[in-house]
Amino acid sequence: MQRSAAVGDLIRLLYNRQNAFTFPVRVLLLERDAHGSWVDQFRGRGGDEEPIRALEHYARPLVLQSLSKDALWQIMRAIWPSSIAPPGRSSMLSRLKKIDPNGRALLGALFSEALARSVELDDNIMWDYQTIIRGTLEREDQTRWAPVGVTHIEKEVLAVVTLLGGIDLSGRGEAVPTYIRERIESSDFDFGRFSEMVGMPAAEYLPGLEPDLIGELYVLEHILRDVQRGRRNRAARLIEAAWDHNEVRVALDFMSRAVSDFPLHLAWSQFLEPVRTARYGSRSWLSFAPNLADAFEESGNAAGLRALLSSVQRLTKDKAKNPNLMFAHLRLWMIAESLITLLLRFGLVKEAHSVFDECCRYKHEVTEYNFLPVLLMGMLAGAYLQTPDEAGARKLYDSARAASKRIHTHPQLRKFLNERLKQLGFDPI
Repeated sequence: MQRSAAVGDLIRLLYNRQNAFTFPVRVLLLERDAHGSWVDQFRGRGGDEEPIRALEHYARPLVLQSLSKDALWQIMRAIWPSSIAPPGRSSMLSRLKKIDPNGRALLGALFSEALARSVELDDNIMWDYQTIIRGTLEREDQTRWAPVGVTHIEKEVLAVVTLLGGIDLSGRGEAVPTYIRERIESSDFDFGRFSEMVGMPAAEYLPGLEPDLIGELYVLEHILRDVQRGRRNRAARLIEAAWDHNEVRVALDFMSRAVSDFPLHLAWSQFLEPVRTARYGSRSWLSFAPNLADAFEESGNAAGLRALLSSVQRLTKDKAKNPNLMFAHLRLWMIAESLITLLLRFGLVKEAHSVFDECCRYKHEVTEYNFLPVLLMGMLAGAYLQTPDEAGARKLYDSARAASKRIHTHPQLRKFLNERLKQLGFDPI
C-alpha cells in the first residue's frame, strides 16, 4: 500500500515490454485489504489505467486463511530462545488463541518473544495483543532508537508518515506537506536515524512504520503521550496536518484499520476532535464518523461513542463556520443510533432515552425527514416493554408526540412507531 503508485509504474513497464519476455511474469501484491485508496493510486489515471485494467482479470484477490496450529507453533518455536525451555505446545497455542483468534503470524512471533522475556511463565498472567505490541515498541525505542539519538522531531515525522502511509520526497508525486518539510529541514532531523527507525533506507521516500499493527499502535501511543504530557495542541496539529494533506489515506487506509484493531485505545479521544481541511471543511471528518461509531459499538466503547457524539453536537452548533451543517445533523442521529443501541445492550434504558431526548434538541430542517428518530423511538418503546417501566414509557410517549410534530415520516415508519406505542397502551400519534 505504501508503494502502490510505484508498483503500478512497474506493472505498466512490464506490460509495455511483455513481448520481450520468453516466460510469464507475475507480480504478487501482499496487502491486508483488497480495497482502499491505494487501489486508485495503483491504477493511475487516464491512459495509465489501460495496462492495469487489461491485466485485472488475472488479479482476483486470493484471500489467505489463518495459519494452522502447526505453522503457528513453528513460528513461535523459531522465535523462542534456545537457552530457555518453552511451555508446552498446547498451552502456548491456547493462550495465543485467546489473544488473537485470527491466528496471525506477527502476533504469534511477538507473543512468543514477549513470553520468553517475561519473568514468570504463569498461565494466570493476562495478555492482550495491545500490551504485547506496546512492549515491542518500548524495546525498539530503548535498544535501537535511543542508542543512535533519535529525536522527538523524528518521532513526530514517523507518526505523520505512518498516518499517511508513506511520503514521496522525490518531487515526482504529491507535494510534501509543510508540516513534514519544516521538520525534515530542521537540524534535529537526520535521515540516517530515521532509516534506523523504520529498518530500511529513507531518502527520496519516507516509509511509515510497518507491519501495520505496529505502525497503528505507534501512532496512537505517540498521540496519547502528547496528550498526557499536556501537549494536546501539538497532537492536534499533527493529526490536522495529515488530514489536510490526504484525508482519504488518513480515514480509509489508517483510521479504519486502527479503530478495528485498537477500538478501546485512549488516544481516540484526540482523533474524535473535529478536523476541518482546507478543501472540504469538516465534511471528510463527518463522513468517517459513522465508521468510528460502528467500531466503538461493536467493541462496547461507550465512552468513545459519547465523545464522538459530543464532537458532532459541537459542529451542529457552529452555524457560522460550518458549511456542512446539514450533514452534521444527519451524522448526529447516525452516531446517536450506535450509542443508544449499545446502551440498550447494556440494559441502560433511561440513559439511552436521555441521549435520544438530548439529540431531539438539535433542530434542523433536514431532521424533519430523518427516519432514524422514529426507529429509535420504536427501539426505546420495545426496551421499556421488557423492563417494564410505566413512568419511562410515559416519558417516551411524550417525547414521541413532541417529535412527531416536526418529523414528517413515511407512513410505514409512522405505522411501525404507532404499533409499538399501542403495545404500551398509548394513543397513536
